[in-house]
Amino acid sequence: MNKTRIGIIGAGAMARAHLAALAQDERVELAALSSRSRDTAQPLADSFGISYHDDWRELLNLDLNALYVLTPDFLHRDMAIAALENGLHLFLEKSIDRDLNAGREIVRAGEAAAQNGVQTLMAYPLRFDPHYRKMHEVLSSPDAGRGIYAASLRAHFLTAGTQMYDKYRDEYYAPPAWYFKEENYGPIYSHASHDYDYMRWFMNSEVTRVSAVARRALLPEGSAPDAFVTTLEFENGAIAGVSTPWVTRVEYDLITVAAEKVTVMNRNNEVFWRGDGEEESAKFDFDLWQTINGHFVDVARGEATPLCTLQDGIAAATIATAAVRSAKEQRPVEIGEIA
Repeated sequence: MNKTRIGIIGAGAMARAHLAALAQDERVELAALSSRSRDTAQPLADSFGISYHDDWRELLNLDLNALYVLTPDFLHRDMAIAALENGLHLFLEKSIDRDLNAGREIVRAGEAAAQNGVQTLMAYPLRFDPHYRKMHEVLSSPDAGRGIYAASLRAHFLTAGTQMYDKYRDEYYAPPAWYFKEENYGPIYSHASHDYDYMRWFMNSEVTRVSAVARRALLPEGSAPDAFVTTLEFENGAIAGVSTPWVTRVEYDLITVAAEKVTVMNRNNEVFWRGDGEEESAKFDFDLWQTINGHFVDVARGEATPLCTLQDGIAAATIATAAVRSAKEQRPVEIGEIA
């Protein structure tokens, strides 16, 4: 069995998680790692027995099959397009790019590369969490009816200099400084883009209008707003509220979706749903990183179709861009103004 040779760009918390999962896949050969931060990246590369490169472009000459782009989203365009144009299957960390025009360029490059069999996975990991997949399964049943209402609250406490616990990686980590910069609008853009993505997925409908209210509450002047609420309006008439604030000292996830004939709720990774009968529930043991990376390897080997695409990525980024504009201009924003 020929192994899938993989290179990684980025050496942060996501790189550690993906490398650990890929190292357990017998179909994979980890080949190289590139990062601007040699002090942290070189030891990480050494721990997995792979080569380290200061310049990510060197990875394009290493006879790879696939490339992971795990850098901050505002750095994605050149790396993603180079991978696609060099015939490498692409694992692209969310968001697609902080600049929407750059994201569109990535989509066009992906469409061109797909003509030659190159595949891309847009890495919105909550789509691979079995609790969210169960929600989608329930809502996709012919008996569920049309989605009509949803609300998501994924609350965290996040400030510069604090350690944040990541339940999916079971580790504490120091959030990078770029999270907090005002121009990046971290919570409402990057963090909430997970929610914008899965709300489209759950509702099976596109967003038409976005309204957002945001405040800087606990972070210092010059930082991103850390408290916000975004409202989404969908083509099918549904509405949804999204909030992923960084101001709550109690971490809590509560996602509710009501369709015409069924309601499903995810409360801290336990799913409850009810239609005409008795309430049902489900809770799953899983390794998110093995799941998403195993799927990407399947995709790269031609054994699966990507469960989240670049088109999904640009849709989420468009909603996020509209949310930021709405918050700044204090008015509803039509998606048509952005798309």
